[in-house]
Amino acid sequence: MNKGLLHRAGALLALIGLLAFVTAMPASAAAEWPEGTAPGLTSDAAVIMDAKSGVVLYDLAMDEMRYPASITKVMTAYLGILNGNLADTVTIDEEAASYAVAGSANQRTKVGEVFTLEELLYGTMLASANDMATAIGVHIGGGSIETFAGMMNAKAAELGCTGTNFVNACGMPNDNHYTTAHDMALIFRAAIQNETFRKIINTHSYTIPPTNLTDSERSFANHDPLLTNPEYAYPGIIGGKTGNTDAAGQTLVNAVNRNGMEYIVVTMHAPSAPDAASDHIKLFDYAYANFTVQEVGLAKYRTSGGFISLPVGAKADDCTVEKTEDAGKGTVTYTYTYKGRYAGEMVMTKENEKLYLAELKAEEEKAADESRKAAGISSPDGKDGSDSKAAAESEISASSSTESNSSPEPAEKKETPLMRKILIVLGVLVAVGFGMVLVSIHLTRERRRKYKLRRKRKRGKRG
Repeated sequence: MNKGLLHRAGALLALIGLLAFVTAMPASAAAEWPEGTAPGLTSDAAVIMDAKSGVVLYDLAMDEMRYPASITKVMTAYLGILNGNLADTVTIDEEAASYAVAGSANQRTKVGEVFTLEELLYGTMLASANDMATAIGVHIGGGSIETFAGMMNAKAAELGCTGTNFVNACGMPNDNHYTTAHDMALIFRAAIQNETFRKIINTHSYTIPPTNLTDSERSFANHDPLLTNPEYAYPGIIGGKTGNTDAAGQTLVNAVNRNGMEYIVVTMHAPSAPDAASDHIKLFDYAYANFTVQEVGLAKYRTSGGFISLPVGAKADDCTVEKTEDAGKGTVTYTYTYKGRYAGEMVMTKENEKLYLAELKAEEEKAADESRKAAGISSPDGKDGSDSKAAAESEISASSSTESNSSPEPAEKKETPLMRKILIVLGVLVAVGFGMVLVSIHLTRERRRKYKLRRKRKRGKRG
C-alpha cells in the first residue's frame, strides 16, 4: 500500500473516532443550580419563589415559625376579595374601633361609621390600618373574628401552608399568631393571581371620601418602599405589604414581574425597614441574574402548571420528566426535575393528554415531511407529505375516543439536538464506509496489477 492511501485510511479512522466522541457528548452543557447564600442579608428568614412555577429558588430558614406582624393582612384582604363584594357596606363595630388608638396603625374609625369594603381593603393594604383590617374580618366572618381566623387557617392549609396559625385579622402580637416565610410566599402567590388584589397593592395612594361620621377625607400612601420610595424603587414591582412589631421585627413581602419572569420575595425579622428593603433588592437581583422560567406543554390542554424554573443556560430538554396519574381526579401530572431538584410541573386531564400527545405526534410528522422535502426525499409511504395535515387531524380525532396503550414522554423530554447529531453521524459513517470500500477495491486492483507485472517479468526471463 502506498503512503497516500495509508494517510487517507488513517484520516478516515480518526474521523470515525471524532464523530463517535461528538455523539457521546450531551446535547447541551447543563448549567449548575446556584448554591450558597445570597449576599449580605440582614433578615433572619427569607425565601424567593417563582410565582409562575411555585418553585423555591432560594431560602434562609424559610420554614421556621415567626411572627408575621402586618403581612397578615395579605390573607385578610385576599379573603375579603374572595368572599365579599367591593360595593358592600361595612359598619365599624366596637372590636374594630378598639384598634383606633395610639400604638396601633389605624385610620381613626368610629363605632357606627360606614365604609365600603373597597375602601377598607385600600386602608388595610396601603395604610396598614388595624381597625380597617379587623372590620373586614368581622364582616366576612359573619360578625366574628374567631370565625374569620378559622377561614384564614383553612385557606392557608388549602394552599399548602404547614407552619401557620392566625388568630386575628391584622397581625397584632399574639403567641398563637405565627407563620413562616415559605407559607407567606404561598399565600401571596395565590393572592396576586387575583386582579383586584394586584390593583390594590400596586396603588401609590388612595383617598376615602367623608363618611356618615367623619366630615374630612382620609388620604394615605402605600407603605411599600419598593413601590413608592425612590431610593428602593424596583423595576417591574407589582407591590406587596410591610409589617412591624417589636416581636416580629420588620417583615416584608413583595412581587416583581420583569420580562415575563415573576418572582416573590418574603423576608422576616429584619432589624429595620431599610434593611428589609435592601434584602428584597438583593434577593430579586439574585433571582433575575441566576434563573429563567420556561413554559412546557400547551396551555390549551393544561389544567394547571406549565412553567418550570431553571438556572440560566439550562433547558427543558435537560430535565427528567416523571408522569403520575390520579385515577380519582382523572388527571395526569408531568413533574420536571433538574439535577435532582424540583423544577415545576404541568397537569392535564387524561382526555386532554390524548389530544396533547396526538398534536405532538402530528407536529413531528409534519416537521419530518418538511425535512424530507427539503432534502428531495420521498416520504415513507411514497407521498409528498401534502396529506400530513389531514392525517394529523385524523389522529387527534381518533385519540379523543381511543385510549393509547403507550404513554410517550412530552416533547420537552425528547433529545432533538442529540438525535440530529446521531443522524448526521450515521450519514457520515455511511459515506466513510463507502469510501473505504472504494479504497479496498483500489488496493485489490493495485495488487493484481503488480502480480501480473511480476509474472510477466518472470516469463520474460525464462524466454
